Amino acid sequence: MLLEEKLEWGPLATFVPNKHLPVYNWFYFKEGFSRDLIFKLKDLLNLKPPLLDPFCGSGTSLLACRELGWDAWGFDIMPICILASRAKTAEYQPERLKLYYKQLFSESFKPVRKQFPGWIKRFFLSPTLQDIAFFLPRIEGIAEAKYRDFFKLALITSAVKCSWIWRDGMLKVKKHPVPPFRKFFQRRLKRMIKEWERFPKKPCQIWIELGDARKLSLPDSCINTVITSPPYLNQVDYPSLYRVENWFCSPALPGLRSCIGLADPQAYFSDLESTLAELYRVCKPKARLAIIIGNAWVSGELIESDLKLAELAKEQGFRVEKILVLNKRYALERRTIKRGILRESAVLL
Repeated sequence: MLLEEKLEWGPLATFVPNKHLPVYNWFYFKEGFSRDLIFKLKDLLNLKPPLLDPFCGSGTSLLACRELGWDAWGFDIMPICILASRAKTAEYQPERLKLYYKQLFSESFKPVRKQFPGWIKRFFLSPTLQDIAFFLPRIEGIAEAKYRDFFKLALITSAVKCSWIWRDGMLKVKKHPVPPFRKFFQRRLKRMIKEWERFPKKPCQIWIELGDARKLSLPDSCINTVITSPPYLNQVDYPSLYRVENWFCSPALPGLRSCIGLADPQAYFSDLESTLAELYRVCKPKARLAIIIGNAWVSGELIESDLKLAELAKEQGFRVEKILVLNKRYALERRTIKRGILRESAVLL
């Protein structure tokens, strides 16, 4: 198996470059990759639309398609990812955004009785929850779905910024001074409206659905390009880590489980095998795929997920071109003891 080091691309396999990119940074998804990685892969592999991202996360690949003018499909199991991806990639009329904004802040504040679950209350000051309770039904009352998504994403991301949420492999409470919600929310909306007006968009169709990567609602042989990154083995349980955001999106939704097994290698690779079989079904014969994946240290053993993924892809009928090694990190046991080197790679099919 050909491994080629491309360590200069390492930072692009993180969300960090997106932090300063308008629209891309509307929802901070620490575990995502950057827009520039997509552009690099496009040039390297001579990619063409339509594109599929079956783990679309915060919508980076789909928004890049909006810049390129490419049709694209995105799927994810988390409601917050669907909301963020749709809000970032939709087409808006600026005057309607400004009209809804004006309506939202023209009404005098009135206390609203809303019962929040106890576990939600742990993360917020009472005045913040009161403000959220005031604005949320007004946003839910926006008749046009895409505008409702835009304002709801702004509300949820503002709420998180004005909370005690701390993510360190899991969801924690870390009390510290937080800004007043209403002013923060208002500033964020103004910035989002301005950024969308200036964003370089090209005509295209973007379809985004809540769905499992192992069973996609797509016809056979319809995709030319796949760029995606499944959850890494033994890493983040995304539904738990973004539980607050998912609750604000769909409070009645039962607890989510990642559609990719996280801790058990056998279950993890079984899920990946099912995903690859589905990708083989929906891809055209000459489709190109780039799957970003990280190796893991599990129960004292180094698991080379990139090599295993390549083997599974070959078994499904894909041709493995090469594996680009983007990052190398120490495998840590109990966070301090170094146990070998972990690769983060892009498996090119």
